[in-house]
Amino acid sequence: MTLTLDKAAIRQDILGRRDALHEGDRARMSAALAAHALPFRAEIHAGPVSGFWPIRSEIDPRPLMEAFAAHGARLCLPVVRKSGLTFRAYRPGDALVRAGFGLSEPGEDAPEVRPRLMLVPLAAFDRRGDRIGYGAGYYDRAIARFTADGGPLTTVGLAFSMQEVDRVPTELHDRRLDWIVTESEVIRATLV
Repeated sequence: MTLTLDKAAIRQDILGRRDALHEGDRARMSAALAAHALPFRAEIHAGPVSGFWPIRSEIDPRPLMEAFAAHGARLCLPVVRKSGLTFRAYRPGDALVRAGFGLSEPGEDAPEVRPRLMLVPLAAFDRRGDRIGYGAGYYDRAIARFTADGGPLTTVGLAFSMQEVDRVPTELHDRRLDWIVTESEVIRATLV
């Protein structure tokens, strides 16, 4: 099996199990994840926090984003373009526009910003901080772009604990996360 097929098989398995979670359980676990906001209090004041609008059966980052906003964080959301992700300012309650992939994004009138803390959706993760996304590489390219100039960026994957795998197969373009937060714990990525 090739690396790409391995990743596709893991993605399919984990997403199938995630899809099987009851909607009420997903909501409860999303609220529990928001309780883990405290370790990132310093980062949320350092610059904009990029969240994401949940699609399909993703863990819902909105309770966490609202907790960050309540502590004074400036928020932004990704905007998907053919050239990659850009990030636009967002405040809870702002109107969003429907976009491709079932996404909701800030409108063109929202200013572009550079996130300092990036909340990252994922399909699967390991404790090294490696992740499997949805296969298009948008977040890997955005992380590479924002760190290429040495600028500060803390990356935090958000997931249900059942999305953890022993080891994520990686390729050269994959970007490791700094942290993973689930409904039950905060994991500092480590190479061990």
